[in-house]
Amino acid sequence: MAHPVAVVICNWNKKEDLLACIDAVLASRFRGFDLCVVDNASTDGSAEAVAAAYGDQVILLRNEQNLGGAGGFNRGIRWALSQAYEYIHLLDNDVFVEADAIGALHVFMEEHPDVAAAGSRLYKHAHPNQLQELGANIDWERFHLKPHFKNHIDRGDLPDIMECDYVPACSVMLRADVLRKVGLMDEGCFIYWDDVEWFYRMRRLGRRVVAFAGSKAWHKMGAAVRKNTFATYYFWRNRIHFFARALDGGTLERFAEALCAELAQAAFFSEYKGQHNTVKTLFMAVADALTGTRGQAGPERIFERESEQNRLAEVFQATEQVVLLDCGDIRVLREIVNGMLAAKPGLRLSLASRELPAAELALQFPAHPVMEGVPDADRSFLLCQTCRQIADVRHELSEQVGLYVDAYMNVVHSEEDRRALQRYDQVYQGYIARFLPVLRQKLIDLGKSRRQRVQETQPGRKAADVI
Repeated sequence: MAHPVAVVICNWNKKEDLLACIDAVLASRFRGFDLCVVDNASTDGSAEAVAAAYGDQVILLRNEQNLGGAGGFNRGIRWALSQAYEYIHLLDNDVFVEADAIGALHVFMEEHPDVAAAGSRLYKHAHPNQLQELGANIDWERFHLKPHFKNHIDRGDLPDIMECDYVPACSVMLRADVLRKVGLMDEGCFIYWDDVEWFYRMRRLGRRVVAFAGSKAWHKMGAAVRKNTFATYYFWRNRIHFFARALDGGTLERFAEALCAELAQAAFFSEYKGQHNTVKTLFMAVADALTGTRGQAGPERIFERESEQNRLAEVFQATEQVVLLDCGDIRVLREIVNGMLAAKPGLRLSLASRELPAAELALQFPAHPVMEGVPDADRSFLLCQTCRQIADVRHELSEQVGLYVDAYMNVVHSEEDRRALQRYDQVYQGYIARFLPVLRQKLIDLGKSRRQRVQETQPGRKAADVI
């Protein structure tokens, strides 16, 4: 091992992105690294292209089957640990690093020995000045992740160092001696939440996890339009698995209540939009999480998504101008603005400051006029209330507001939409009556099983100290 850093790229069937990713790494001004590519049994000629283009500039490890993100990265991490590198920098195959990105993280890690992992400041490849996020914290009250500055435009006013519970593993440098203590990524996840659980283990050791502004990278990310329920299955199953292991006692009961409410919401709005396969996947993901099913899901778990009518395009057929009432969340507002402009390019959008300062809205949405307060409704524009989830405002619908849209592109516009939403409380109470007792008991049983397993395998150690 002549260099201090091993750069590990995990790839599956993204040959062109992978080659561009490698080119960006090799263009780094910092030269103290070796580059390893782990190919997850790609069928698009990725491995052959790497071998032909780069020869011995790249150490190529080929898996015989697709081991997922966790399994692929773990193969490269094991190799790097066996070679005694001090640091391991993980990269997704569709991330493109700035020339100083790797070197900046190396200097930062050298100067901050208490940091276990430092992630790059991640931007969206399609919108180079817009952040993907600056890491995230775990929300133990709502049982979700709270991303920092997700979808924000970088105006030069963001923190240089962001303390986090988690940073995306798509561009992160890790301290090898910490990995020897916490172990590898959980391959049972296959994909999604594996990095969250991993960094949580590092934090429980008392080590810091940060996003660092001195390292910049651009992430191409997956397709915006999901053709199947792949992501739905793994996000739900692995998130439930994480919190089921991390929580105990009364907190588990609160998680059961929150989970049941979310299941009711997701199922209700998916059914209303005709996404019946999504509902099937949701229930399978929950059931698998509660029974401890791990690893790659079989084909009976992942379904093609039904074609969905673009409600926004339908609404905007007779509308040229929309005024958006902000909901207090830039991330949600950005999703809605992008969804509206995709539905009708050229639509005239204005923003009305209701919860966020008008100055902040103007900075984040410079292409759209911003006004103070709620405008008087008239026929020259459609007044739209943005919200995180339409179910949260179902009892507050106003006749003055012609359109409600949430972060999931659920829409309330017509009288039929409003009548359908009136049925939500009945559906919700039905879910609580039918599923909450089962969810609560299953989660409690999982907690007991974990405590018993810890006592049997690690006498004297508390279950709360292990995940």
